[in-house]
Amino acid sequence: VRFSIKRLPPNISIDSAEDAATILRNAKAVVAIWGLVEQQQGDDGKTTGFSKISATIVHRPAKIHPLRHQLISYTFAERQLCVRERTQITDQKIVAQNIGIVVRNLLGVALLINRNHLMAANVLGPLYYDIQQQIPSKPSVPVQRFRLQVQCDYAYSLTMATGDEYIQWLSKGKIYEIPSATLDKWIKNVRQAITLDPQNPVHYNLLAIYLYLSGDIPSAIKAEEKADRIGPRDSAIANFGLAFLYAFIGDLKQSRDQYRLGMAKKTSYDPEMVNQCLTFMEQAIKKYPEKKQLHFGIGNLLYHRKSIGMAKNEFEKLLSDPPRAPELQGFVEEARRQLKLINSAPEDE
Repeated sequence: VRFSIKRLPPNISIDSAEDAATILRNAKAVVAIWGLVEQQQGDDGKTTGFSKISATIVHRPAKIHPLRHQLISYTFAERQLCVRERTQITDQKIVAQNIGIVVRNLLGVALLINRNHLMAANVLGPLYYDIQQQIPSKPSVPVQRFRLQVQCDYAYSLTMATGDEYIQWLSKGKIYEIPSATLDKWIKNVRQAITLDPQNPVHYNLLAIYLYLSGDIPSAIKAEEKADRIGPRDSAIANFGLAFLYAFIGDLKQSRDQYRLGMAKKTSYDPEMVNQCLTFMEQAIKKYPEKKQLHFGIGNLLYHRKSIGMAKNEFEKLLSDPPRAPELQGFVEEARRQLKLINSAPEDE
């Protein structure tokens, strides 16, 4: 990713975050580094540098976690931002390098907030590897936290860049047309992200999808189980993923249990997530019409989170042409029970 760093003309100054934001918008820029530059005379000669430094980034409206502000402050930890007269040439290079690291990190953060994950990865990846070369053998806590922040942001951008591509295929109804080479690339990128940040459940959620689409169901289940173990307690996405995978292999008990766990969680009401799950399952039943038990999963999710009338249609589809395998009769009985509840209840609005 190419970007340029420019200095303001001497007749324009930034005295506040509001000034910085206005200048950034007018210049169609993203990051501004600004502050008070002073000179001091000491025994070793004159020193010129920032006595106070601030950073401003422009991004789309978003709720920023307070921890993000704290992490950004670590960008400046132990960075030389002054030039001594005695070592002017060397210090100028060091200050320029340090400001460059600050700008690159803030640019990557802005791109993440703006959900431009591919460009964020292209900025944060080289930055992460440059930082790895510069970290001292015994770094301070703030320096360690800065490195970890860049590392985790890079990992997240790697995974979400694959997710952006996947969503395009999903929205077009073509997840089963994704080339195997593309799936292999996504899996490789997500596995790289996991080595960088093994405690983020997002990596495992998407890895499970790609492994399933690659035909590796057991590994997809393991990835989704990992996401469930390390994810927030109120996150339902891993439960819904496991519910689908268990239904796919014909395990009613596990599928039903995972749906129940997921429905009890707050995020199960997220309409975007629910719609993506439904879209995924609808494409799955179209691809594998013999997997008639998938109608139960679609109906179950519709019944609890979207439309009882639409759920009724799914249960009726399953009952009108039920699977014959003995191990799948539990799905038929569950659909029959759900349909009985629907028919005995007031009509869906």
